[in-house]
Amino acid sequence: DRQTPWHPADGDDPATRESQQEALNSIDSVHGGQLEHWIDRLTAAAIWADRPACPNLIGQLQQAALQRRTIGAVDKIICNLLDDEPTMRLNSVLAANNPGMLLGGLKFLAALLAVEKVLVVREAAAPQRWWSGLREFNKSLRFSLVAMVNDYPQSDPSLLLATLLNRRLRPGALPTERGVLLVDAAAAIALGRYATRGVPMLQIPLAIRDHIHGVTHLMLCPVGTPLRQALLQTNAPVSGIWLLRGDVLHENVIEADATLAGGELTVHVLPRLNAPLAEPCIRCSWCVQSCPMQIHPAGLLEAAQRGDLRLARNYGLDGCIECGVCTYVCPSHLPLLVAIRTLKSRV
Repeated sequence: DRQTPWHPADGDDPATRESQQEALNSIDSVHGGQLEHWIDRLTAAAIWADRPACPNLIGQLQQAALQRRTIGAVDKIICNLLDDEPTMRLNSVLAANNPGMLLGGLKFLAALLAVEKVLVVREAAAPQRWWSGLREFNKSLRFSLVAMVNDYPQSDPSLLLATLLNRRLRPGALPTERGVLLVDAAAAIALGRYATRGVPMLQIPLAIRDHIHGVTHLMLCPVGTPLRQALLQTNAPVSGIWLLRGDVLHENVIEADATLAGGELTVHVLPRLNAPLAEPCIRCSWCVQSCPMQIHPAGLLEAAQRGDLRLARNYGLDGCIECGVCTYVCPSHLPLLVAIRTLKSRV
């Protein structure tokens, strides 16, 4: 198994840490009364993200602004550095190479939201040297660096908030509903660059896992680049393949002509193989035992076959995070995740 070397963006390597520290000091003038103004500025600078590790960044900020006047303020910010697969540690690499801008983005958010509690969640099993830059920059900021066992799908917002804060978040809901603003490393760095240097989101990081050759490629791509162009840089095949975005168990297919922006930042290149034939359910309960949300995937398949949404809700449809673990462990190769998505499309 191999991984290509990471080349940080110009101005974000360790040699410029002094200039990054100076940039961090420029955020001291930001305050909570400017939230709506900054939302407009971020939107104009095309800084956005909408992926599981950072759900609808602008939507979270807008909801935080509304809640401050009505329901209750956001009281915590979480930066999620957990990566779903050890072969694609994009968030960890970004944090290691851009600690100043990452913490700058979090300092900016904390000032806008008047939040004192900021948690940076890192992978407990990762080497300690990866976090030396974060610790160095964090001496003055004093954010909490939290080590967590990264057992897939722990990075999902619903599981992350339940584990860290004992707050229940409906799957698919914005974390700000539970008083938390959630960002990942890429979003925090984009915010930090804009808040300290006025740089719009012109590039995005991308991790491509070539399962055919057993190598991971990490790169920076201009926003709007067709995925096909990024694939050509990796020497990965572009025909006779299956492209998935996000975690491979999610089974979210993406086309090679899709453009890169603020969505998923990880792509899997797999050989196109025929799906195994499904067999009758043997009632082994493996799907139930492995489900991190403690729902009944086999029951949801039955509900999908009957077209019965009431039965589906009884089996826990609303609690499904679509992690795909049930499909992965099923010895009968039943299309459990497909059935669940079919049910959700009918709600």
